[in-house]
Amino acid sequence: MTIKHLFRIAAVTCLASLSGIASANAAPPPPNFQFGIQLGGGNNYDPSPSDSCLSTGEIVAGLRAQGYRHVRLIDDSGDTLTIDASRRARVYELEIDSCSGDILSQTRLYHY
Repeated sequence: MTIKHLFRIAAVTCLASLSGIASANAAPPPPNFQFGIQLGGGNNYDPSPSDSCLSTGEIVAGLRAQGYRHVRLIDDSGDTLTIDASRRARVYELEIDSCSGDILSQTRLYHY
Protein backbone atom coordinates (compact mmCIF):
# COMPACT_ATOMS: atom_id res chain seq x y z
CA MET A 1 0.00 0.00 0.00
CA THR A 2 1.18 3.39 -0.81
CA ILE A 3 1.06 6.39 1.42
CA LYS A 4 -1.38 8.02 -0.96
CA HIS A 5 -3.71 5.04 -0.62
CA LEU A 6 -3.45 5.05 3.19
CA PHE A 7 -4.15 8.77 3.25
CA ARG A 8 -7.36 8.24 1.24
CA ILE A 9 -8.52 5.46 3.57
CA ALA A 10 -7.86 7.68 6.60
CA ALA A 11 -9.73 10.60 5.01
CA VAL A 12 -12.76 8.46 4.16
CA THR A 13 -12.81 6.95 7.67
CA CYS A 14 -12.55 10.41 9.24
CA LEU A 15 -15.39 11.77 7.11
CA ALA A 16 -17.59 8.79 7.90
CA SER A 17 -17.06 9.24 11.63
CA LEU A 18 -17.70 13.00 11.41
CA SER A 19 -20.99 12.49 9.58
CA GLY A 20 -22.10 10.14 12.36
CA ILE A 21 -21.21 12.72 14.99
CA ALA A 22 -22.99 15.46 13.06
CA SER A 23 -26.19 13.43 12.85
CA ALA A 24 -26.01 12.57 16.55
CA ASN A 25 -25.72 16.27 17.42
CA ALA A 26 -28.52 17.38 15.06
CA ALA A 27 -31.30 19.39 16.66
CA PRO A 28 -34.59 17.59 17.25
CA PRO A 29 -37.49 18.51 14.98
CA PRO A 30 -39.62 21.45 16.10
CA PRO A 31 -42.76 20.63 18.10
CA ASN A 32 -45.96 19.98 16.16
CA PHE A 33 -48.65 22.54 16.97
CA GLN A 34 -52.19 22.64 15.54
CA PHE A 35 -55.08 25.00 16.10
CA GLY A 36 -58.73 24.40 15.24
CA ILE A 37 -62.24 25.52 16.07
CA GLN A 38 -65.13 23.11 16.56
CA LEU A 39 -68.66 24.42 16.78
CA GLY A 40 -71.44 22.46 18.42
CA GLY A 41 -71.35 20.00 21.23
CA GLY A 42 -68.76 17.81 19.62
CA ASN A 43 -71.29 15.04 19.05
CA ASN A 44 -70.36 14.89 15.33
CA TYR A 45 -74.00 14.55 14.28
CA ASP A 46 -74.17 13.77 10.57
CA PRO A 47 -77.72 13.00 9.44
CA SER A 48 -77.80 10.20 6.94
CA PRO A 49 -80.44 10.21 4.20
CA SER A 50 -82.56 7.80 6.26
CA ASP A 51 -82.58 10.27 9.19
CA SER A 52 -83.68 13.35 7.26
CA CYS A 53 -87.20 13.98 5.96
CA LEU A 54 -88.14 15.57 2.66
CA SER A 55 -89.57 19.06 2.60
CA THR A 56 -93.03 19.72 1.17
CA GLY A 57 -91.40 21.32 -1.89
CA GLU A 58 -89.28 18.21 -2.49
CA ILE A 59 -92.37 15.99 -2.20
CA VAL A 60 -94.29 18.17 -4.69
CA ALA A 61 -91.30 18.07 -7.07
CA GLY A 62 -91.27 14.28 -6.79
CA LEU A 63 -94.98 14.09 -7.62
CA ARG A 64 -94.45 16.34 -10.65
CA ALA A 65 -91.63 14.05 -11.77
CA GLN A 66 -94.11 11.14 -11.60
CA GLY A 67 -96.49 12.99 -13.93
CA TYR A 68 -98.84 14.67 -11.45
CA ARG A 69 -99.94 18.22 -12.29
CA HIS A 70 -102.01 20.90 -10.50
CA VAL A 71 -100.62 19.68 -7.17
CA ARG A 72 -102.44 21.32 -4.24
CA LEU A 73 -101.76 20.73 -0.55
CA ILE A 74 -105.02 20.05 1.32
CA ASP A 75 -103.83 18.97 4.79
CA ASP A 76 -100.41 18.93 6.43
CA SER A 77 -101.01 17.42 9.84
CA GLY A 78 -99.19 14.58 11.50
CA ASP A 79 -97.17 12.04 9.60
CA THR A 80 -99.06 12.37 6.30
CA LEU A 81 -99.86 14.99 3.70
CA THR A 82 -103.18 15.07 1.87
CA ILE A 83 -102.74 16.38 -1.66
CA ASP A 84 -105.08 16.83 -4.62
CA ALA A 85 -103.37 16.40 -7.98
CA SER A 86 -104.26 15.53 -11.55
CA ARG A 87 -102.62 12.95 -13.76
CA ARG A 88 -103.68 11.98 -17.29
CA ALA A 89 -106.91 14.01 -17.11
CA ARG A 90 -107.93 12.42 -13.81
CA VAL A 91 -107.98 14.07 -10.38
CA TYR A 92 -106.73 12.16 -7.36
CA GLU A 93 -106.57 12.67 -3.64
CA LEU A 94 -103.19 11.39 -2.51
CA GLU A 95 -102.11 10.53 0.98
CA ILE A 96 -98.33 10.98 1.16
CA ASP A 97 -95.86 9.99 3.87
CA SER A 98 -94.57 13.40 5.02
CA CYS A 99 -91.05 12.11 5.64
CA SER A 100 -90.25 9.72 2.78
CA GLY A 101 -92.63 11.13 0.15
CA ASP A 102 -94.13 7.70 -0.59
CA ILE A 103 -97.73 7.57 -1.82
CA LEU A 104 -99.68 5.72 0.87
CA SER A 105 -103.09 5.86 -0.84
CA GLN A 106 -104.50 7.20 -4.10
CA THR A 107 -108.22 7.86 -4.47
CA ARG A 108 -109.67 8.92 -7.81
CA LEU A 109 -112.01 11.88 -7.33
CA TYR A 110 -113.42 12.57 -10.81
CA HIS A 111 -112.62 12.74 -14.51
CA TYR A 112 -112.27 16.10 -16.33
